Amino acid sequence: MDFKTDAYLHDDVYVRYISALLAKEGIDFTADDVASLLIERRTVGGKSLESFFLLYDTKRAMDYITELAKTGAPLTPHRLMEINRLLLQDVIPGGIYRTFNTDRGTTFMELHQAMDRLFQAMATMDVVPGGWFTNNFMTIAPFGHRNAATAAMVELYYHLIRGDAIDSCDLPHRYIMPH
Repeated sequence: MDFKTDAYLHDDVYVRYISALLAKEGIDFTADDVASLLIERRTVGGKSLESFFLLYDTKRAMDYITELAKTGAPLTPHRLMEINRLLLQDVIPGGIYRTFNTDRGTTFMELHQAMDRLFQAMATMDVVPGGWFTNNFMTIAPFGHRNAATAAMVELYYHLIRGDAIDSCDLPHRYIMPH
């Protein structure tokens, strides 16, 4: 059979082949599970694969934030980019300031200058007040995706640094929007 024909590349062939391969490796996925993941791009409970990856990416970012707070490492522009990169690791490239900001008409240079001013202001504070970072960061929204999640991770970092009790109510609700 010619590999370019539709029949050869039919979803059913993929499902059967992958199911058999996984079974030989002792990985417990039924053919229906594989079909759901590959064809419908759905995971357990009908959640999208993207949502599944974002969940794990968010956990990675939380692990990173927790480690930064444990060691007392300061938040730097590079670390902020790393937080955003981790939040998008399995979905799209992250951790890069957008080259344009059409929502606000901001140029690339203006965006960098605004982020520099944000970090300069933070450097003058002994303690960054709760919500301050999110309010100021979200007016800039320097990344293409997951700015609100990045802000939430930074707020978590400051809660940990201050020794605050952590509660899901601490999320910056007005900025969290469905992905």
